[in-house]
Amino acid sequence: MPRGLSADEVRRIVRDELASASAPARAAGEAAADKADEEAGDPDALARAHEVLAAGMADGRWSLEDRAALRQAIVRLARPQIDEIFATLFPAINAGQLRLDSGVTPL
Repeated sequence: MPRGLSADEVRRIVRDELASASAPARAAGEAAADKADEEAGDPDALARAHEVLAAGMADGRWSLEDRAALRQAIVRLARPQIDEIFATLFPAINAGQLRLDSGVTPL
């Protein structure tokens, strides 16, 4: 006579099935959280980029040191934050409010 499953065996099967069913959902949730972190960028780096930009604007010149400091900050920023910095930097250069030192590129 065939024997049925014990309560412990049923629990184990149910746990295994639930775990395997929720694994993709967990992975998707983790990926979404990683993407949100990536899109958020580093707030300290954004503040530093704004400081560098403000200092250059106050001087009216963009030096090699300004460029190096901005490069350090920008690598930790998300694309929307980089666009935010560029939306200030490049128009200021184009309008003549920010003069590039000899041989220095904006970035």
